[in-house]
Amino acid sequence: MTIAITGGTGFVGQAVLDEAAKRVLDVRALTRRERYARPGVEWVPGDLADREGLARLMRGAEAAIHIAGAVSAPDEAGFEEANVRGTLRVLEAAKKAGVPRLIFVS
Repeated sequence: MTIAITGGTGFVGQAVLDEAAKRVLDVRALTRRERYARPGVEWVPGDLADREGLARLMRGAEAAIHIAGAVSAPDEAGFEEANVRGTLRVLEAAKKAGVPRLIFVS
């Protein structure tokens, strides 16, 4: 089973990656910058504004876990972009890729 994860570089996301490794699940995780190699994890360059990156993330996934979001932003528009529009782009990419399950962590 391949799981697509947004927010895999954060506190909660790292715990999810650890649990996936214990269960020997393949993970594809979105990242804004280069990451160290981690067994069972394929890092996908991109962010919540990058539709092509999200498409690559979701391709062939059997489930998606959306953890990424803004906890601090300079203004309301920053929160809106990350937490509302970013989530909508994740949902759109999952739907287009035919991902049958999505977990949204808020």
